[in-house]
Amino acid sequence: MARLTDIAGIGPAMAAKLAGAGIADPAALAAAPVPTLTAIPGISPERARAWKTAAADPAAPTSPVKRAAKAPAPRRAVAAPAAKAVPVEQTASAGTVAQAEALAEKKEELAEADPKPAKTAKDAAAKKKAAAKKAERKARKKAEAKKAAEKKAKKKAEKAKADTAAKKKASKKAASKSSKSGKKNKK
Repeated sequence: MARLTDIAGIGPAMAAKLAGAGIADPAALAAAPVPTLTAIPGISPERARAWKTAAADPAAPTSPVKRAAKAPAPRRAVAAPAAKAVPVEQTASAGTVAQAEALAEKKEELAEADPKPAKTAKDAAAKKKAAAKKAERKARKKAEAKKAAEKKAKKKAEKAKADTAAKKKASKKAASKSSKSGKKNKK
């Protein structure tokens, strides 16, 4: 073996890595310690020992390119493919053509009568959600209006009560004034 690439498992890229580490031929590889080889990325301790053995023993197996070719494996018998069906030309009968035309006309009539696209489940769900929101807003407005009406009615009742109290007070005052003036006149 004169080159590193003659050793099984060492290709041009690995040979370049080994050369970069100062190992340029099989003799240098055989003499190199395993820790030096494993310091090179991509070389495991097992791989380093195998390469050292192959470099030291000229009778060791060479790379796959140099190995003797194996005899090809016998071929298995393969079943012949099934016969292909021959397509038969079909011609439409007059009745079939008439049915197809009638169906196409019916579809056109339906499309013209109802141009709306079919509703999808997603559209229906979105519509339902929008309706629920609208109902919620309406209920909220109604509740606010009721609250405002109650507040207004309460205010009105308080004012009426205050007016009634003021009128009573005024009438009492007037009555007491008139009774005092009546006593003055008697004197």
